[in-house]
Amino acid sequence: MEVQRESIFVSALRSLCNCFFAVCGIFFALVVITLIYNAIADTASIPDEPKTTIKYLPDANGHRDTSSTSAVILQINVHGIIGDPQGIDRKRVEN
Repeated sequence: MEVQRESIFVSALRSLCNCFFAVCGIFFALVVITLIYNAIADTASIPDEPKTTIKYLPDANGHRDTSSTSAVILQINVHGIIGDPQGIDRKRVEN
């Protein structure tokens, strides 16, 4: 029985292909896991209505200039709970 010798270039090409397809397989598995996680994730806890209101208040001289370089938002009233509102109501937070 005679053992055939393989060229170093063929061996290197085989190793390169093995590594390339291993990395592609890992990437494909991560994509599949991410898609499954997003399909299972609960999106019902995200509120549809905004709970904040933005008011553009005048400066000390009573002007409401909307210059691109000046800060015009002086007050933002946040109504509601910041975070996950399940199990917490407004009366418990204010007390």
